[in-house]
Amino acid sequence: MMTNAQPSPRWKLLAPLAVAIIVALIPTPPGLAPHAWYFFAVFLGCVVGLILEPLPGAVVGLIGVTLVALLSRWVLFSPEQLAAEGFNAAGQAFSWAVSGFTNSTVWLIFGAFMFALGYEKTGLGRRISLWLVKAMGSAP
Repeated sequence: MMTNAQPSPRWKLLAPLAVAIIVALIPTPPGLAPHAWYFFAVFLGCVVGLILEPLPGAVVGLIGVTLVALLSRWVLFSPEQLAAEGFNAAGQAFSWAVSGFTNSTVWLIFGAFMFALGYEKTGLGRRISLWLVKAMGSAP
C-alpha cells in the first residue's frame, strides 16, 4: 500500500539550522569554553529537529553526529587538546562519532526494532497468534 507522504514544510527544515546558528552567535557564557558552547548549539539544533521532525529522528541524529565530527576542531576539542603534540583531531573525531556503535546494548535495541519491524511487515505475529488461538481455543 503506497501512501502519499507530504513533504515537510520548508520552515521545519530550516528551524533546527536557524536555532543552532542563533545560539552559536550568542556570546559564550562566562566560565564556559567556546567549543562547548558551539557543541551545545549543535545539540540544541538536533533537539529542535527531533521535536519538529522535518526528517526521521534517526536522520536528524546522524546529521548532528556527522556535523560535530566534521566541525570537531571548533566544536568537539579544546585549543589545548588541538595543540597537544601527536593529537590527531580527525582520528579522534571519527572515534567519538562511532563510539556509540561499540555498545552491545545499542545493538540489542537495534536488533529488537528490526525484529519488530519484520513481524509487522510480514504479519508473522498475527499468523502466530491465530495459530495459537486455533490450537488452544477449542472447547473441551
